Amino acid sequence: MSMIMKATALKLASALTIASVGFPAPQAFAEKETEIRSQPTPTGEGITTSLGAKIDWASDTKIVRTLTSPESAKPPAPTLPLTDTIITGTFSYPWSNPLNYGKAVVSKLDNRRYHLHVSVVQGFSHNMGELDSDFTFDGTAVVFSDPEYDKVTMTFTENSITIDYPGYGFGGNNAEPKGTFYLQNSGIEDAPFLTKLYDGLQIHESYRQGFTDVFTYHVSETKEALLVQSRSSLNRSLVVVEYLAIYDKSTQNIEPIGEISIYNKRDLFKKLETLSASEELVYELLNKQYADRFIELQMQKFDNGDRTLGDPDLFQLTETEAFYIVTGAEESTSISENFRNQDNIGSIFRTEIDHSNANSVTIHIYELVRIDQNDEHTSTIDWLEVDRSSGRVKSILFE
Repeated sequence: MSMIMKATALKLASALTIASVGFPAPQAFAEKETEIRSQPTPTGEGITTSLGAKIDWASDTKIVRTLTSPESAKPPAPTLPLTDTIITGTFSYPWSNPLNYGKAVVSKLDNRRYHLHVSVVQGFSHNMGELDSDFTFDGTAVVFSDPEYDKVTMTFTENSITIDYPGYGFGGNNAEPKGTFYLQNSGIEDAPFLTKLYDGLQIHESYRQGFTDVFTYHVSETKEALLVQSRSSLNRSLVVVEYLAIYDKSTQNIEPIGEISIYNKRDLFKKLETLSASEELVYELLNKQYADRFIELQMQKFDNGDRTLGDPDLFQLTETEAFYIVTGAEESTSISENFRNQDNIGSIFRTEIDHSNANSVTIHIYELVRIDQNDEHTSTIDWLEVDRSSGRVKSILFE
């Protein structure tokens, strides 16, 4: 074979290999045919290659065929069946946090018309991406009213939507508003998936219909961890109760793991370990509020010109920053909640910094109990230790 023909075949092999990245592996030998224009060649020898595929040249038809063996291809990850129903509500990226955040909101306008708004923020540079358009659905296809989105596709499963389009163009670096977003909240009308989840976790009726958020984390190819946070109807920023569950995509079954509290984090840690969840994932699941507040502090420091992030020898939280991670209270080292009655009977709950050193800040959470004028005492709820370098929070009493 001539040098020109060999070079052409090699380039074609590379192009076909690159083009196949991200698509499901073939279930049998995949044969692709591409005609190339060149000078006749006196031989029909096969060409093998910088690529795991066999390149076969047919001199009579000028056709190059690439043959890929299914034994050498990685099987596709299990996927949930698609649904022909539009699920309205808020969907979020897996492992969403203040630094890497993606949210898609689907709302209903009338019988067949809906609206999609997607916003994505990635990284300390605040790269952003956005989609915003009405769309119609006829039971088969989603059609966006904005012609700019004529290449955008959107598909639903019982707990997710996947948005895709060729190439780039709607976002900044690593912030294209596409990918799979998982159902977080469906508002006043709970989606069937959320009803199934709430029933399995026995969540009280008062925390349903918009008062509970679900955060999704990948544990393996078939299993997802669901962190379920129910919020106060009086103060939506206050998380009242948290639960953990495991969702098996292959069977669509939900397995409750338990309620998260300071008293059972050790047991939940062991359960998550049996699922081969990483240490970082376990901490995130059991301490999402602490983890998110630490990220918020990092972002604020970065925006203010602090470049010590990630350097354990230089980065160090102040006492007030450590206190913020635990409580959410800014520029403070002590907070109290008074639940005593007009006769000064009852409890005052107090959280305050007790002491600190170069490595950590220790915070005391306790209750000042007054039963009557002759019985007033202090009861410790927990001692928390905040690592000044990593922002990790650990219970001294229970972990």
